[in-house]
Amino acid sequence: MTPTPPMAADERRWMLRYTRVDQWSLPARFPLAPSTVDAVLADILQTSPAGVRDLAADLDRERDALAVRLVQDGSARADLERLAARDDLRIAALGDSITVDRLSWFDIIAAAVEKVPGDGRPLFRNLAVSGATTADLLERFDLVHAVRPTHLLVMAGTNDARRHGLETTEEMVTIGETRRNLRALMDLCATELRCWTRLITPAVVDEPRVGAAFSGQPVGWRGPDIDKVAAAVLDVDPRAIDVHGDLPVRARGDLLEADGIHPSATGQLEIARLVLGHLAGA
Repeated sequence: MTPTPPMAADERRWMLRYTRVDQWSLPARFPLAPSTVDAVLADILQTSPAGVRDLAADLDRERDALAVRLVQDGSARADLERLAARDDLRIAALGDSITVDRLSWFDIIAAAVEKVPGDGRPLFRNLAVSGATTADLLERFDLVHAVRPTHLLVMAGTNDARRHGLETTEEMVTIGETRRNLRALMDLCATELRCWTRLITPAVVDEPRVGAAFSGQPVGWRGPDIDKVAAAVLDVDPRAIDVHGDLPVRARGDLLEADGIHPSATGQLEIARLVLGHLAGA
């Protein structure tokens, strides 16, 4: 058995940023004690439970700083105050690592709502899980149903376009299956939950950065594949929030991390701005 190489500090932070053990499918249905979650993460990150808590606290502070920046935006603040005045909202998010990110657009909005005056305070529930395809979101519908959201935001499809293999590459989910999965999810939300549901297109990927980050590995993404997924999302939900079209990734390299897939903290903040207006006006 090949020993696991030591994990560098930046790798540890990256892993924790996108790993929420309590949101994995089994623990989400059969919750673990916080101490157990910390112990599992400590094993994964090659650190102590206290080290996990310290890293998580650092990311929480970074998320809160992004939330402050959102609050300081005049038009965004008005939308945040509109949400903060509501005590009848249960807002949930489904998605993959872009949404489960501890610095995600969804968590930025949730933290920002707490920083403005208001008598309501909606419930925010992040139900995303790293690596999820649109088929995996269907598998998690019971978790959505348990929350009984009044509003559901769904950002997925990046992993549908994920390709595996070095020579003959195969996509995780065909574009036809992506459409079918998203339509099924929209139908379930309409008939079972009767909640306001909005799809969100995946962000553009930077294919050269992806190629460099995953060089020699049997996994990758192609820009045209993501373009097709974004078009499918808009086909299923013409009112979808079009991050793919409206986030200027091609003009601003700072909006993506070095892997060319995940939005940077700045990119997440910009996605939060795009989503907030739709959510507040719902």
